[in-house]
Amino acid sequence: MKFARTVCGDIQAEEMGFTYPHEHLYAVPPTCQKDRDLEVSDYEGSVAELKLFKSVGGQTLVEASTLDYGRNLSLLKKMSEETGIELVATNDIHYTYAEDAKPHDILLCIQTGKKLSDEKGMQKEYALYETVEKEAGQLIMEKRKMFKPVCANVDFYSGFVYSMLGIPEEMFTPMFATSRISGWCAHRLEELVNAGKIIRPAYKYVGWHRDYPKMEDRK
Repeated sequence: MKFARTVCGDIQAEEMGFTYPHEHLYAVPPTCQKDRDLEVSDYEGSVAELKLFKSVGGQTLVEASTLDYGRNLSLLKKMSEETGIELVATNDIHYTYAEDAKPHDILLCIQTGKKLSDEKGMQKEYALYETVEKEAGQLIMEKRKMFKPVCANVDFYSGFVYSMLGIPEEMFTPMFATSRISGWCAHRLEELVNAGKIIRPAYKYVGWHRDYPKMEDRK
C-alpha cells in the first residue's frame, strides 16, 4: 500500500504512524435497531477521545461506522482537523472479494433506503416517509385505543424506491400487482365461499406427495 485515503485527503502510508484499526466516532443506528446503546453521537466526547489517543502517540484511526448507521463524513473531517488525527472512513464491510461489493450495497439499500436516497438527492423525501411511518402508527394506536404496535406495510416505501430507480410511473402499478395476483385471486375465491367475509386466504394441500428425484436421475 502506497497511500491511505483519509477524510481530509490522501496521505503516504509511512505518514499513518501508530494506527488504531477499528473504532466508531459517530454512529446513529437506524430505527429498526432497538439497542440505542449502539448510538455514538456526542461530538465533543469523540473529540476528547481523539485528543487522548493523540496524547499517547496515536496518529491515525480507522472509523468503521456504516452508511446505514449514519456515517457523517463532514463531522469526521471536522474532528480530524480539530485534533490532528488522520481518520480513514471505511464502510465496515464484511465481504472479501471485490465482486461482492455490489450485492453489499444493494443489501444496504434494502435495509434502509438511505444510501440510494442520498445518491439521488432525495434525503428530504426519505425523511418525510420516515416521519409518516413513525407518526401515523402512533396516531392510529391512539385513535383506535390499540396497545399492539401498528407497523407500516413493507410496500409503504415501494413507490419511493421505484422513483429513485428511475422506473416510469406508469409501470408502478403493474410491477406492484404482478407479484400479488395469485394471492388476490385466492383471497377473492375464499371470500365468495365464506359469504363475503374479508379474511386472509387459508391454505390446504390437496395433492399427493412424491419422492424428490436427484437431477441426474430425472428423465
